[in-house]
Amino acid sequence: MSIIKYRLVAYIFSGGLVLASLVGLALWQLKPGIEFTGGSLMSVTYTQVQPPVAAVEKALEPFDIKPIVQPIGDRGVLIRATEIPEAKHQEILVALGEIFKNQRESETVKAAIEAVIPAEEQAAFYEIAGADVLTEDRFEAVGPAIGQELQSKSVFALALVLLMIVVYVSWAFRKSGGLVRPWQYGVVTLVTLFHDVIITVGVFAYLGHFMGIEVNAAFIAAILTILGYSVNDTVVVFDRIRENIRRSAEKDFGKVVGQSLRQTFARSLNTSLTVFFVLLAIFLFGGASLQAFIGALLIGVAVGSYSTLFIASPILVDIAKRQ
Repeated sequence: MSIIKYRLVAYIFSGGLVLASLVGLALWQLKPGIEFTGGSLMSVTYTQVQPPVAAVEKALEPFDIKPIVQPIGDRGVLIRATEIPEAKHQEILVALGEIFKNQRESETVKAAIEAVIPAEEQAAFYEIAGADVLTEDRFEAVGPAIGQELQSKSVFALALVLLMIVVYVSWAFRKSGGLVRPWQYGVVTLVTLFHDVIITVGVFAYLGHFMGIEVNAAFIAAILTILGYSVNDTVVVFDRIRENIRRSAEKDFGKVVGQSLRQTFARSLNTSLTVFFVLLAIFLFGGASLQAFIGALLIGVAVGSYSTLFIASPILVDIAKRQ
């Protein structure tokens, strides 16, 4: 099959992606969220008008919390900041509610209000108390010690999952036969998973540097999900290779792998496209809070589907040629 014949092209392409990912990680690393560094996360929804980001930042200046303000939807605002004590938290809510009152002369605020509030009600709206202008949807505070503990546990969880996957694949293919030994199936699976994870993480290193996108506990959950999806796809192809080794009289291992890829290609492609389109719909319409998590899954599913067909199986052929 052409995939096996031109596997060197796939190796070069994947090598370039992995190298670019490693360079991004070496230069900038990942941008950790408050779950890992410690800090506070506050989400509020304004009842009628979403204030400009600049107005929110100005209202938060007196509190010295180094805020990062992000609009959510039509009326929501997400604020990431250093650790906020409860007393200061309540003061911030009041300040956020009084943005319109304090910036009555702001042309930007006036334009936003005039777009949604009738002229006869605008004067009264400026005088509304802060509690009536917005509702708080979320407030989380994470201490630095908890953040470091969560970070170490996340690394441990990833390492444990990788180890268990290698053990499982080696055991599952203990009677595979042919030139490739059972433990080599496990090692190839590990290489494929490393390929998938490092590219996904590398993309987020670039996104964190250029777009300020942070990684959090949901990102770790996405990586673990990618590992599960990728190993499932890989095992399906490996299992077909094992069955063809038993049933076929063909002695050329490369031809057996090519036959197996032809038999599983449509299934792998259709499954991946189905998952990809569902994730894409959630990414586009599921809200800003889900975008980093779903974005990681989109990248991981695409890369995982590619690596199963173009990396894992060809590596088995090269191992068999060297045995």
